[in-house]
Amino acid sequence: LNGNIDYAKVSARVAEFNKTHGNGSITTEYDFKDGWVIFKATIIPDVKNETRVFKGTSMGKVGAVKAFEKLETIAVGRALAFAGLLSDGEIASSEEMAAYDESVVVVEPKEAIMVLNKSKNLNELKANETN
Repeated sequence: LNGNIDYAKVSARVAEFNKTHGNGSITTEYDFKDGWVIFKATIIPDVKNETRVFKGTSMGKVGAVKAFEKLETIAVGRALAFAGLLSDGEIASSEEMAAYDESVVVVEPKEAIMVLNKSKNLNELKANETN
């Protein structure tokens, strides 16, 4: 997808997680704000020993076909990559790279929430994300 890097599919990462972590847990939560959704995924390899927890996030505009599901998949894929599942050193999944848009400004989740909260409409959001 991007140069010579092969990105793992999230479905392969989930299958590997289920195969190797029978006592593990994958959970997601989301928050809507003015047409945007922020997903947080949490991976716990062993629910009897919650000392190792991996999290992944994604943020995007809802409206496109399957956008909600794709954003959830991206968050799960990132959390699984942080846990070391089929990442080959790459955190991004093939789904994430296929959906990547050069016009998107990447920000930390806390910063993204602050930008969303101070934006009243899409024009303000675009102006605020560059500040």
